[in-house]
Amino acid sequence: KHLTIFTWWVCETRQRPDLDYFLLLRFTPKLNDRHKVFVQAESINALPTADEDPFRFTQRLRVGIQRNTFQFGTGADFHQTGRTTFTQITNVGGFFRHEF
Repeated sequence: KHLTIFTWWVCETRQRPDLDYFLLLRFTPKLNDRHKVFVQAESINALPTADEDPFRFTQRLRVGIQRNTFQFGTGADFHQTGRTTFTQITNVGGFFRHEF
């Protein structure tokens, strides 16, 4: 298995709910007998149904190497909040993760 695609829509059960959409894309092709390339993208979006509430969008990107159940490499997170104009937060750095 080299490609994973996972997604969902969620709607809150309150008056004027947010609609949440999540998407995960992961690609892990074999590099050699002990290592794989690790590429992952996530998109997390909150879409309000109330006109005055802000949209919230988050994207997470990871590129690195996988050895057994450990992944490490470079990552970036991007977050936007707003309605007509958006505030942007960007965070770039390294990552280390373990799959259980």
